[in-house]
Amino acid sequence: MSDIRKRLGRRIRSLRIGRDLSQEELAEKAGLSAKYLGEVERGIGNISIERLSGLAAVLGIPLTDILETEHELSLEELLVEITRILPSLSLKDIQIMYRMLKVLTNR
Repeated sequence: MSDIRKRLGRRIRSLRIGRDLSQEELAEKAGLSAKYLGEVERGIGNISIERLSGLAAVLGIPLTDILETEHELSLEELLVEITRILPSLSLKDIQIMYRMLKVLTNR
């Protein structure tokens, strides 16, 4: 299964849920089947740019907002990316990040 399709599917699901729409509602409004939309959200369906544009229109957002999937990484992908970035940071930046994490997690 394609990593980009998984991230795109998570992004579409996140946008749909954020607008309090069921898969059936969004699919109907975009002229898609609910089964197909479910496959897209699970990262197993391959969606065309035309259909993505239709989803963006229904969601009331620019197409580019759907394509912004960097923050839709899985936990494993996020941890790898964070680990990759950390060595390039200064001690001060890492200390700030640590304090922020403590505040965000109430620890």
